[in-house]
Order: sequence, then C-alpha cells, then structure tokens
Amino acid sequence: MNSYCRHKAHHFFEIYQNRSFDQDDIALFTVLTRDYSEQGSILRELGDFLAHPDEKDRGLVLKNVKQAASHFENNCLAYFHDEAFEPPLFKGLGTLDELSNELKRIFIASGVWVEDIEIDGVHFRDFVFGIIFLLSSFRVKLGDRLFNMSVEYAHGLTLYISYESLNFPRRHIRLPVMFLGNVWIENISPFGGSKSILKDHIARRFEEGFLGAVHYDDDPNGELLSAARFERGKIWPLPS
Repeated sequence: MNSYCRHKAHHFFEIYQNRSFDQDDIALFTVLTRDYSEQGSILRELGDFLAHPDEKDRGLVLKNVKQAASHFENNCLAYFHDEAFEPPLFKGLGTLDELSNELKRIFIASGVWVEDIEIDGVHFRDFVFGIIFLLSSFRVKLGDRLFNMSVEYAHGLTLYISYESLNFPRRHIRLPVMFLGNVWIENISPFGGSKSILKDHIARRFEEGFLGAVHYDDDPNGELLSAARFERGKIWPLPS
C-alpha cells in the first residue's frame, strides 16, 4: 500500500476506534483505499461511485438493478396480483457481514491488526450510517434512464432505488441497496410507524458524541455541531 494511503488508513482506524469520524472521513478513506479493495467488493463499489458521482453506468449495484428490473418487467402483473408470488431477493450493495470483512481486510493491508468487526458494534453502525448518506447523492444509469438513490429514516434506515416499469407506467418496485436496523428505535407501530425521506442530508458527528444526519443547509463548514443549536426535527440521529 502506498505510504500516504497507509498513513491515512491508520488515521481512519484511530478515529474509527474513538468514534470521532463522520461522512467526509469515510469518503476520503474509501477514495484512498479504492485500489486496495477487491474487484466487486462493496468498498470498491463505493470508491467507484465517488469517482463517478453524477451517473454510474456499471458496477455491482447496476448489475443487480438490471437483474431485478428484467425480472420485474417479465413478471410485473404477478408482483401486484398474485398473492402466492415471491419475487427474488434483491442483492443491493451486499451484506453487512461482507462489508465488515472488507473493512477488516483494508485495515490489515495497511498494517493494522484487528479482530473481527462486529456488525452490531457502535463503531461499525456509525460506518454504515455514513455510507448510506454518502451514497444517497449518487445516481445509476440504466439504458437512457437515471435513477436516484433515496434514504428512508424509520425504525430502520434504508437506502433504496425506486424502479418504474417501462411496460406498466406507475408500477414501481423498491430495491433496497443498504439497510441499517434499529435506528429510530422508539418508532414502533403495528401499522409500520412513521417514515421520512431524507434528501440532501449529510452524516455529521456532534459534540455530544453521536452521529446524526442534517440537511446540507444546516451543515456549516468547519464547525463542530451541537445538538442544542438545532430545532426539533432538524437532526436525524443514530442512537448508540
């Protein structure tokens, strides 16, 4: 590994361990370690998104979107009218277990020995939270159509793509790209609870220690954020 990349990987490991990192640190880490990530891996895909931020016309996510879209077009009526129909599981970006193993491999490649990274650990959950909001500003290109990624903040945090059928307009399927459970933990209801779609939000570290998403307009450059300065409903936190 290049000496500068190794140095920055060590730095990221330190701020990962003490939970002082935010979305910008994740972006820099993934860009610098992109070429040291395996082809077809989640971290490589994230680095590729950062290299092609406006529209991505190849890669892991697009491959899975193509497969899901083809199946949806061929079985569209069954999706909505056949109660016994079970659509295939959308693979999205991959599993959290895969991502934790990839992160471990990058740390080890930089010369930092780490034990297994637990997917339910607070450090890793912060990492996933930041990745979801980092990816939310990107788009994938399928044919001549562009698809935005959206973030739904509910009991869990979901990054997804909404795909509309070409053959049956106004028929959509939701393709979950990445999911983090137990985020809005008080939001429990037999009817699904409250849900909010967060557009143009960034994951920031607050001086109180937690990671929370705020709108770009509420993200001052270079300032450490304090929860006390925000009105209710302006911060979308990840509880520890």
